[in-house]
Amino acid sequence: MHLCCPSVWEVTMRKTYKCVISVNSPLHIGCDEVYEPMGFVLDEEQNELIVFDPVSFINNLSQADKSTFSSLCCSGDLLSILRIYKFFQGRKAQGRRVSVAPAFIKHYNNTLKIPENKIQQELNKFVIERTAFRVADDRPFIPGSSIKGALRTGYLNHVCGGKNMRQRDADALEKKLLDYQSIEQDPFGHVMVSDFQPAGEIKTRIVYAVNKKKTISDKEARGPYQILEVIEPGSAFTGEITIRQPAPEAPVRKPIQLKTLLSGTHSFYAGEHERENQELNAMGVPVQNFIQTDILLMRMGRHCGAESVTIAGNRDIKIMKGPRTRPDSLDHATTLWLASPARENKNVKEFHPFGWVGISRLDTDLQTRLSEQEGAYAVVKAQEEEKQLAEMELQIQKAVEAQKELEEKAAREAAEAAESKKRQKELEAMSPQDREFAEIFDEDPVIENKVVELYNRLDEMGDDFRIKCAEKIKAFYISENKWKVNKKKKKQFAKVQHLKAILGES
Repeated sequence: MHLCCPSVWEVTMRKTYKCVISVNSPLHIGCDEVYEPMGFVLDEEQNELIVFDPVSFINNLSQADKSTFSSLCCSGDLLSILRIYKFFQGRKAQGRRVSVAPAFIKHYNNTLKIPENKIQQELNKFVIERTAFRVADDRPFIPGSSIKGALRTGYLNHVCGGKNMRQRDADALEKKLLDYQSIEQDPFGHVMVSDFQPAGEIKTRIVYAVNKKKTISDKEARGPYQILEVIEPGSAFTGEITIRQPAPEAPVRKPIQLKTLLSGTHSFYAGEHERENQELNAMGVPVQNFIQTDILLMRMGRHCGAESVTIAGNRDIKIMKGPRTRPDSLDHATTLWLASPARENKNVKEFHPFGWVGISRLDTDLQTRLSEQEGAYAVVKAQEEEKQLAEMELQIQKAVEAQKELEEKAAREAAEAAESKKRQKELEAMSPQDREFAEIFDEDPVIENKVVELYNRLDEMGDDFRIKCAEKIKAFYISENKWKVNKKKKKQFAKVQHLKAILGES
């Protein structure tokens, strides 16, 4: 019981800061997941990537398309992968939508046209990395570990104060600043950060991360582009930051105070924000001021910049200079990773820095607004799921009806084949004369030209067969209202008179 329940000390010496994180610039939190081209299609009209369930998508294919897809999958070579991508191109699908830029669509379509000898190289480049997401509903979230890491960097910089601690090893530097030697003594062991959960709909976008030099140069930066899913600015996430004060007997020498943690973190990142804005301005990239009253500024996620994840005064940033040149070691980075709508983009006005967020107290009014936002999202989501379920049921109904039609058609064709076989046997068993009658008069409808041909041969027949034929022809003309005709219809009147003569009716 003692292990499960917090002590009185822990309860009374714990401070929790309920807060909301607002995303200020494109944010990507890696999760080792990617969007596979066999799991999405592009809506080129809406500039959106549609992520779908492959099983559901394939089940809705026609039988012919299923066969084609199956044969492509069975090939098992690189060329077949490209053909599968082409198979998905332009098809309709239902699923989660992610915004993309027209340049991304062009890049994707060009990838499908690559020569066979470059398939491996180009497909390896076309990898879309997902941002961290919840399995339950695919919505992005911010892991507590990412937030705690950013807080730790901010706090370490606050404690260091920009002094050169003459310690090159990063781990040793942290231990020196926080005054600990073992994990049990690390004061951040008493800092607990929850995962921050989405408040309402969280929009994401596919962007390119491009590496650009901070100073004007005739040579581009060396870093190859990456394709990332980012959380768009304006998104909100809620969670908690809790500080437990160590018990008197705990080995922690420098306990962390919540107020100092937050203010020190803000001070560091605000300074980094101002520095980066100066660099962006020199590059011609539009700048935004994310520093606001009563909001803690922080940075996290992929491509924050080396300065934002290191300790000022003690930075030892490796600067790569080429394959045969020794790298430099500087106290600052010479390039910036920026979010861009295109992989090759000369328009610096379209670049944005990664990872800036604001943290503010989750007061009653804000919590009410975010709860309403989450409730509205839940209603829309439920409506979408209901619509998708209805569409799925309609697809199933159509598939059942189509299968029923196929079965009924097959049954009809089988019955017709059996009837035809039976009829063929009956014809074979008939006399030549009866067979001729059957072939002419058992047709539905009877073909009049065949009747005329039979009529034209009457005078060549023997008496008995001629009478039999005349009776058949008479019956046909009666059924067609061509027996009782006046003299004005000369040809038909002559035929009737001739038949009457054969039948002894004239």
